[in-house]
Amino acid sequence: GLAARIEYVGERKKTLCGTPNYIAPEILNKGGHSLEVDIWSMGCILYTVYVGEPPFETSNVKDTYTRIKKSDYVIPSKVPNIAKILITNLLQSDPAKRLTIHQVEAHPYFEGYLPPCLPLSALTVAPRFPSAVQTSVITSTTQTGLTKDLIKHYIGDKNVAAATQNGELAERSHAFRVRDSEITTFDDGEDNKDPEEPKDCYLGVIYELISKCLTKNPNKLARVSEGEAEDPASTPFYWITKWVDYSERYGIGYHLSDNSFGVLFNDHTRLISTVDKGMIAYIDADGVESYMSSEKYDPSLKKKMTLLIYFYDYMKNNLLTAGSDIVPGKVNDMVRLPTLRIWRRESSHIIFLLSCGILQINFFEDHC
Repeated sequence: GLAARIEYVGERKKTLCGTPNYIAPEILNKGGHSLEVDIWSMGCILYTVYVGEPPFETSNVKDTYTRIKKSDYVIPSKVPNIAKILITNLLQSDPAKRLTIHQVEAHPYFEGYLPPCLPLSALTVAPRFPSAVQTSVITSTTQTGLTKDLIKHYIGDKNVAAATQNGELAERSHAFRVRDSEITTFDDGEDNKDPEEPKDCYLGVIYELISKCLTKNPNKLARVSEGEAEDPASTPFYWITKWVDYSERYGIGYHLSDNSFGVLFNDHTRLISTVDKGMIAYIDADGVESYMSSEKYDPSLKKKMTLLIYFYDYMKNNLLTAGSDIVPGKVNDMVRLPTLRIWRRESSHIIFLLSCGILQINFFEDHC
């Protein structure tokens, strides 16, 4: 669409323009429109981020416009409830019922843990958060709703009972259709504020980092060429410290230098777990990743989860650690864990290739 300046309060534009999938209903109805159309577009964008396609998209523009006018769309069950609520509040047919930009900014959707930075891997996969906030912010792509405790955190105790009665927890796996839904309001009490987030929005962290840069003597810094800085060797270094070969029946289990552990199964699927089992990643044979915990996971993975824990216990209690004299470098809590991609066993050695690009060769004579 085109950007337009609102010259005075209450001015309504009459021009019909914009991308069909993101046009607000008042534009199509030609009754005049204003700033509220941008809120509508935000709802379409947020929906697209979660679902992968616009909410009103059809095979032809005419049908798309019909659905837009009716505010007729479906939110899949995989979308977290707090996001469903925000999307519903943004995609109101009546512009007066939509959230204002200030209400959007204050919405509980944006009150979760916000890290000061993210690794590049976050562009392709959900990041790992520190264990202190992991339980409140990690939401598997296979989960169908928020837990009661998380709902309490977002919308306050007073709304939990009503939300449960109205099916807001979305525990069952189903999608629901939205049509001219009423706006959902929230309690603005202190209980809804995230105690973990600093009041200065991490300005203190930024100030500290800049101060260190300005006071550091450049001559004392290790000289690293630009080429080396971009080299894979500059990424966190992992290696396999233990492994157990059950490939005749199941696959190979392994233990990484940061104490995380995983299994590469014979069907080319993979499981990798943090040392505290707080987050487990499952990669299917096509490379599609999903995240879960050791306490809540897809029932179809029960056998593989059992093998993962069995391999871990066996390696922990029976095997020596390779490279035990090497001190692992510090790894950011949010760095993506590598997985074993390929391995090959020969008479004199074993070869591992990790997903982060590290090639490891262990000679059996060194482990005698």
